[in-house]
Amino acid sequence: MPLSAPYPDPIPAALRDAATTLKAALAVSAAAILSQAEADLKANAAAAIQHFDMLGRKLDALRTDALNAGIGVVARRIDVTKASLFEVVGSPERDGLAIFAERVGELGAELNAVMAKAGQAPEPPFQFDQFFLESMHDLGQRDWSEGA
Repeated sequence: MPLSAPYPDPIPAALRDAATTLKAALAVSAAAILSQAEADLKANAAAAIQHFDMLGRKLDALRTDALNAGIGVVARRIDVTKASLFEVVGSPERDGLAIFAERVGELGAELNAVMAKAGQAPEPPFQFDQFFLESMHDLGQRDWSEGA
């Protein structure tokens, strides 16, 4: 009879946590893009970058022979996505919004691929770009006046 590990495999839970961190990064990115006050814009953009960096650190901790290549691709996508965020944050015309959403979709697809390789892909795959666009819409509808 094969011996089973005394503890469950930590990788599935850690990958779900990484996906949650990406969702947080996207929600804060949406807030940064929509921010009107300079202080809010800077604070939200910094928070978004911190979440993206945290995602990278969480995935680095999960590097195994089986997941290493996929995590490397995700790490490169994180860098491209962060650069794309800098292009759109603070732009009054929100130039680059479609490109940022596209980068988010690419990053999310690569994270979904890593999760699938680890046997943890949600069905259907989570659409991170759609989540970002819905966050933009929801935050755009909010009344940001004092006391609201």
